[in-house]
Amino acid sequence: MKGARLLSIGLVAASLLSACDPFDDSAPSIGGAPTTRGAAASQPSVQQSADTLARALTLLNENYVEGADLGKLVAASQKGAWEALAEAGVPPQDADQTPPGVLTESTQALRQRFVRAAVRSGSKVQPGWLAYQMIRSAANSLDDCHTGFLTPQQVQDQVQRLNGTTKFSGIGVLLRRVSDKDQFTVVEVFRNSPAEKAGVRAGDLIVSVDGTDLKGLGLEQVVNMVRGPEGTATTLGITRLGSSQPIQIAVTRGSVSAPVLRSEVLDGDIGYVKFYGFPEPLTGELDTALRTFDRQRVTALIVDLRDNAGGQLDVVTKVTSRFVPDGPLFQGVSQTGDRTLFYADGNYWLKGRRLAVLVNGGTGSGGEILASAVKEHRSGTLVGTKTAGCVSTGQMFPLPDGSAIEIATNRVVSGLRGAELNRVGVTPDVVVDTTPADLANQRDVQLTQAVELLLRR
Repeated sequence: MKGARLLSIGLVAASLLSACDPFDDSAPSIGGAPTTRGAAASQPSVQQSADTLARALTLLNENYVEGADLGKLVAASQKGAWEALAEAGVPPQDADQTPPGVLTESTQALRQRFVRAAVRSGSKVQPGWLAYQMIRSAANSLDDCHTGFLTPQQVQDQVQRLNGTTKFSGIGVLLRRVSDKDQFTVVEVFRNSPAEKAGVRAGDLIVSVDGTDLKGLGLEQVVNMVRGPEGTATTLGITRLGSSQPIQIAVTRGSVSAPVLRSEVLDGDIGYVKFYGFPEPLTGELDTALRTFDRQRVTALIVDLRDNAGGQLDVVTKVTSRFVPDGPLFQGVSQTGDRTLFYADGNYWLKGRRLAVLVNGGTGSGGEILASAVKEHRSGTLVGTKTAGCVSTGQMFPLPDGSAIEIATNRVVSGLRGAELNRVGVTPDVVVDTTPADLANQRDVQLTQAVELLLRR
């Protein structure tokens, strides 16, 4: 997660609570390697791309919280180059391939090799694309969900997400990748969205977009396929419970604003609020919702953190303080082992009201901090499934061409016990799993369990 990020392009963002795995780890397949034929004049030069590559590896080496050996980063980036060039159809002799052990001296040596390879393969790949694959390979070698490469477009998307200003032309659904299948589950269809109007339902499995099978693609690649100019159409191949064959649904893309929060009052005077992240506007919108709950005299509250991957750390601290009366919410641990405690700010709202918090495997980063604090301070009950275990604070470092490298610079542990959260996750007090059939039949068994729990007390 990323710390208190005042994200501004061109400056190192302070600590950001990044979404769990916001990086597109899968390189474009195929016809994946952009060629230089007909390339736009704005494409970075070989030297500019070499500068970007060298800068990224230096930043990883100097800032990664668990330490990053420069030689191993260089070797990983060279491996990425060989794989990328092979994908682009560049024969080994053109890639200047030599034993990996020779390549681990310095970023300067790698820079020189990159320039030679980029020049030799200039008719087949763009130097910027090759540098990106090498940076991505080096970052991925650290196997850290908060460390990765962001293209210039991803940087812009990340800034908008953290600022709560995300607006795009698309269909208006929340997707989750089914990890053991090449399918993408529609977790939620936004209200009044193009998808809702076309008949897309929660629980639908998207298996193709405009006739293209989604096998082997990453979530971001699928999202980019679904998005497009407003007013244009896209056809989704969907597998739906009860249908033996995929059905085709045409959706006309429209303007979609990503929601920040959704709230309502359920039967039994129970307030319900869902957070879609922790962007800057969330605190104000939450306080507005809580004031409404006060007027409606709710006696209990459900906070839905499912598929919430994080946001800004200062927002996480403020929001968590509404549900924990006092004490440390979490701790940040630096590379040198120094600890910083983050305390509740005193703006406690519950004051005798009962609380249930919904979590699942998509709850990461800031969502896990909130869940952990509620559990440790016993201010509520967690319901659902184990969280993602993707928790750290870090920084987004800009690179010369407008891309960025996001690096986990601090560990995060729980506030009271100092328990590890990253790669561990938070186990709910009441474990309730959901099935594809539950989603398809609009059965929210986790929410139902939370309501029953609150009504019994």
